[in-house]
Amino acid sequence: MKIAIIGLGLMGGSLAMSLKEQKYVTDIVGYDHNEVHTAQAMELGLVNSIASFSEVKKCDVIFLAIPVDGLIATLHNLTDVSANTTIIDLGSTKEKIVQSIPRKIRKNFVAAHPMTGTENFGPLAAVKGLYEDKVVVLCDLEDSAKHQADTAKMIFFLSKDATHIYASKRARPSCCVYLSYAPCSLICHCKHGNATRKQTQYFSTSRWWIPFYESFSQKFSLYVGRHF
Repeated sequence: MKIAIIGLGLMGGSLAMSLKEQKYVTDIVGYDHNEVHTAQAMELGLVNSIASFSEVKKCDVIFLAIPVDGLIATLHNLTDVSANTTIIDLGSTKEKIVQSIPRKIRKNFVAAHPMTGTENFGPLAAVKGLYEDKVVVLCDLEDSAKHQADTAKMIFFLSKDATHIYASKRARPSCCVYLSYAPCSLICHCKHGNATRKQTQYFSTSRWWIPFYESFSQKFSLYVGRHF
């Protein structure tokens, strides 16, 4: 399976690192409008090569790991891909993205939101194992073709503890948004609220709270998957 990743930052770069360890992956190519990022991705060995957009279209699976507006624009440039091509996005605002998919490639598309990430960005922020043992929300799979849905499930099953949740595009923003941005909101409150400078620095720089948050995130995401 040949995979293309559009966007070689934290999410795209980390995904490439995990996919390189999968036996079914024969090649991973990257595409990014930022020349610094493409150079860094190659230096770090995140992808095997940098592809042109026309070469990206010929891949078996195309990941869109870019901001939402760019993602939507890119979708409109992928309307001539093969019926067997799987397009998977990693964006967060599912309803806007799904509503913007050209009808011609709706069956090719799988809306995914891995419940993972860090505060860093760019290829240098790529983390090995970022997607392992994490919850991945797959939205509106009934609107994707069976081949594409099965491909997404296989790809995101990166470890024995990985969890898939199947939800509507509306469930993710109404519930999981609180989960995704809780740490950022708390840090922001510390910085701009009533917390002392010492308290803010302690929460922002220490890592003690991460295991508790990750455990809570998995339990909360499972609840969303069962009830929405």
